[in-house]
Amino acid sequence: MILRKVVRRHKTRTELSNHMYRALIVTVMASSVILAGCRGSDETDINEPQFPLTNDQDIFGAFLNPSPAVPEGEVVAGDINNVLDFPEAYYNTIDPNNTRDTFFKWRVANGFLNADGTEAACDPANCRQTHVKFRDTKDLGYGRNMFLRWNTINNDVAAYVENFQVDAVPGVPYGPLNFEALVNNDRQWNFGVNAIEFSAYPGTGATDRKFTKFYNFAGDGKRAIDASGTLQHFVDLDNRGLKPMPSACIVCHGGRNETLVYKTSDGTLKLAPTLIGGIPGDLQAHMQTIEFDTLQFASSEPGFTEQDNADGIRLINEAVLSTYEYRQAQFVGDGDWEADLAISTLKGRYAGDPGNPGNAYNKDFVPTGWSSDQNLYRTLMGPNCLVCHALSGTQINPSGAFGRLDDFKNYAQRVDHLIFEQGKMPLGLLNYSNFWDDKEPATMAVALGLADRIDSSSTAIRPSDPVAQISAPSVATGIAANGDTLDIAVTGSGSAFAVEDSHRWTVSPESASVIPGRNGDAVLRADAEGSYTLTLTVDGKHGGTSTATQTVRVFAEGQVGAPTPDADIAYFGAGGINELMVENCSSCHSPTGGYTSLPIHYTVCASDDFNGNEFLYRSVLARVDFESPLDSVFLRKPTNGSTDPVERTSTVIEGYHAGGYLLVEDADYSRILSWILNGAPSGAIPAASTIPPGAAPCI
Repeated sequence: MILRKVVRRHKTRTELSNHMYRALIVTVMASSVILAGCRGSDETDINEPQFPLTNDQDIFGAFLNPSPAVPEGEVVAGDINNVLDFPEAYYNTIDPNNTRDTFFKWRVANGFLNADGTEAACDPANCRQTHVKFRDTKDLGYGRNMFLRWNTINNDVAAYVENFQVDAVPGVPYGPLNFEALVNNDRQWNFGVNAIEFSAYPGTGATDRKFTKFYNFAGDGKRAIDASGTLQHFVDLDNRGLKPMPSACIVCHGGRNETLVYKTSDGTLKLAPTLIGGIPGDLQAHMQTIEFDTLQFASSEPGFTEQDNADGIRLINEAVLSTYEYRQAQFVGDGDWEADLAISTLKGRYAGDPGNPGNAYNKDFVPTGWSSDQNLYRTLMGPNCLVCHALSGTQINPSGAFGRLDDFKNYAQRVDHLIFEQGKMPLGLLNYSNFWDDKEPATMAVALGLADRIDSSSTAIRPSDPVAQISAPSVATGIAANGDTLDIAVTGSGSAFAVEDSHRWTVSPESASVIPGRNGDAVLRADAEGSYTLTLTVDGKHGGTSTATQTVRVFAEGQVGAPTPDADIAYFGAGGINELMVENCSSCHSPTGGYTSLPIHYTVCASDDFNGNEFLYRSVLARVDFESPLDSVFLRKPTNGSTDPVERTSTVIEGYHAGGYLLVEDADYSRILSWILNGAPSGAIPAASTIPPGAAPCI
């Protein structure tokens, strides 16, 4: 398999002359076969790599919730779409005066160039710079021509990288030819530039805090996906479809995707702060450490060898460390990033100090929290998981960073669901392939006690089998006060590897019925109160079937314990979701709750630009996953991460929610789930005039 070969041989290369390289490229384009020899190998790379199976081939480079704050069947806030409008709003927010809307202007603004286009001087007294060249083998497989400038007086850091990708052979854009294109500076394969800036801009005040910003420039220097110059800001980084900037970057840089787009009074799209009271445009994403041991270099080509680039990469990592330490000192709110793990790991990889040129990169470093299972950390967690997770985790809830083996074990059932069942993580395409093809995930399964994920040969079972999953309320009102039958929404859309519309529903006793809809959606109808057992069977995309069952207790309207009927559940209004949040959550998630920088408050806010009630509703929607309702953060947080909708208390994740387990009652949990299953309607959104004077600002 091509990816296995690439990672194992990431430091070998045959030195090709320009003539030989051109001939190789021509041959590739003519024959659609990658020839042996470009890496010094006597083996021929296969024509099309067979990536390990995943439940969603488009999930790579994307967050697990693909459509945050976009409700089913409607777009709120006029014509705002929180996915399609996100890039424009992002760049309007971080670059309001278009001082960085071309690659040239970005380099001038960040000190690489003078206004006349000449290279700017870098005074060693206040500036450090480097230029490194390599191919990454675990991120995107590109040939990388990377430049960095670090202002050591104000600690601004900026880096950009020209990406080389030879995609002459469809389906094989990740291989060593990308490195050959870089070595030969073949500009036809330089498809664009990614840039990262750590600065306070657009803030200009002495106390304005710095944060990380992400840019993408096309081949003509415009901030776009192609040479047209249209500011669309969508990128296809791994041949898995266009994804909006900067989400395709921040997904692996610790960022969050619940941030809302809004319109100012003059119609300009902007971004709200990701954390309440935070900086607009700061998506809680950070610069990434460069993992030196995952890079491909030349064996003797001047400027492209490991020796030629080691010190420059060390300097980049030193600059990255300075941004981590700045965040640690300057961002101390409860919801802000907890940087200790990333700092200690980066320092540890350089014997405590990447600023010392004598300290070589140590790929075998293990953080203290993993000392009890160093093999698991070195083989899987460090290279395949912590590279992203170390950039997440918050001051109030750092467990998701997996800084300790015990933290990771607490997430065992969640890991089982996302890695071994759904095949949705790791989130990077090459990282995912490396995890399954070059590593042995059985080590992880053993550590987490997942014995059923290991076969008789002690090998991890790859995700590909269907797993039926029912999303249904455990209690529901199915009989109206007048005796009519009421529809109870259920779905099997979260099932793994299921053929679309292969979902087959039955119910017992047979006096009830299930009316199927599209792609697993259905409604349960019962003509009497009582307990009904749903059974869902799905066909697998790769063969086989899977069956799941769940009991739903059906009440008659007005009966003691009867929840609100599905059709009457909205966010606002009597018996609505907002009432539930105020009752259970607003004691902490509010301006007077005693916590700083939380991502959401369940109290109405005020704005001159929009209705704060609508802002609250959309903030909640950003935490709803319509494609897989049980994965909705809005449902999982108040149950402390429980992984089973019926056995909730026995499947919690210790530390998942800083507020612990809240939705104890089946009726409360079912109210939220039923609301999601019915499209999460807003109900009648109260007018802005109803917001009390003195309400906290939304922005």
